Amino acid sequence: MTPAVARQALIIGPGRIGCGYLAPLFADAGWDVVLAARTARRAAMIEAAGDLQVRCAGDPCPQRVSVRAVPIAGEAFTRAACEADLIATAVGARRLPGLAVPLARALAARAGDAPVDVWTVENGDVAPVLAAAVRRAAAGLGLTLPPVGFAGAIAEVVVAHGDWKRSARPVFVGDGWRRMLVDETALLTALPRLPGVTGTGRYRERLLEKAVGFSAGHMLCAYLGALRGHRLIDRAVADPQLRPLIQRSLLQARTAFLRAHALDDEVEGPVELALERYADARLGDPVARVARDPVRKLAPEGPLVAPARLVLETTLRVPAGFAVAIAGALLYRSPDDPHARRLAELMRLYDVAEILEKVSGLRHDDPLAREVVRLHSRLRRTVAAWAPFRRAVAAEARG
Repeated sequence: MTPAVARQALIIGPGRIGCGYLAPLFADAGWDVVLAARTARRAAMIEAAGDLQVRCAGDPCPQRVSVRAVPIAGEAFTRAACEADLIATAVGARRLPGLAVPLARALAARAGDAPVDVWTVENGDVAPVLAAAVRRAAAGLGLTLPPVGFAGAIAEVVVAHGDWKRSARPVFVGDGWRRMLVDETALLTALPRLPGVTGTGRYRERLLEKAVGFSAGHMLCAYLGALRGHRLIDRAVADPQLRPLIQRSLLQARTAFLRAHALDDEVEGPVELALERYADARLGDPVARVARDPVRKLAPEGPLVAPARLVLETTLRVPAGFAVAIAGALLYRSPDDPHARRLAELMRLYDVAEILEKVSGLRHDDPLAREVVRLHSRLRRTVAAWAPFRRAVAAEARG
């Protein structure tokens, strides 16, 4: 009997999600895994390592995951794309358009009747963005693409550690909660059977559900935790001054989400699960990792402003927890984070109301914007004094 040929996954982006979640996901299911790195140097580093070291928090020893690595663009990348049964990206939403030309060239080299799906495992509804960019690039280069589907994918996993920039042999450490939802309406091929991976016909709703639920709570832990001087997410969520507020804010956001989308689903269970995941001290999740890039976190559809607006629209009241977290994000500073430095520069050029309009799409007369401006002013003068924040929370609870 001829042995079955292993399926192959091409994962573009050897970061925490690519190495710490996607690579072991496919490898454990018997797939061959190829990682595509931005530079030949990074691809050579991964090849020299021999395999990936991946560990779930609490496990004593890392799992070794066999992979090959190629640089994005060039013959090896094209060959990997031609042989791939599935392609997944995990490069970050901002870098996605930069894949358009090399991906268009690689896809065009595939057999014309061989359909393939590209999953965008990114934070955002960016599959249409990549699809449009690849098709424009192909048209501009005079290339013909095979049948290709671009489907968004929501990875519900935290990978807190692992970085090729800091180590030639990193260990990727994530939590044990591993699920992924794929937009099945955009697929051309059948969804493969992979542990924890399911299709959804309501992708945009589920993306928003993650943003107003788990991601929002993560940001509350990070920016409120930073104000309180915590270095780790588990210490922030254990802070008796913060936990009730984080819990209340998540309950508000989830209730508003379910009401806005006419969904009859549980409110408290998912919130308690999120709090439990934040509190996993074995993960050692740094506040600096979660708080990184505050400009993106403050975007209109980001995990702070979107749930805050949803609660405001549903209840006609400004949610105190989200308002103070947005103010905290504006105050967040980290010399190692270029995006935080950029925000600090913007704060020197514009006042808070202008920043909120430019970055978050909040007009100066928006009730949320007014409350953030007020809290920012008080917190900036005395970040250690939590009296205005406590009064806001107490007033909301009384009401």
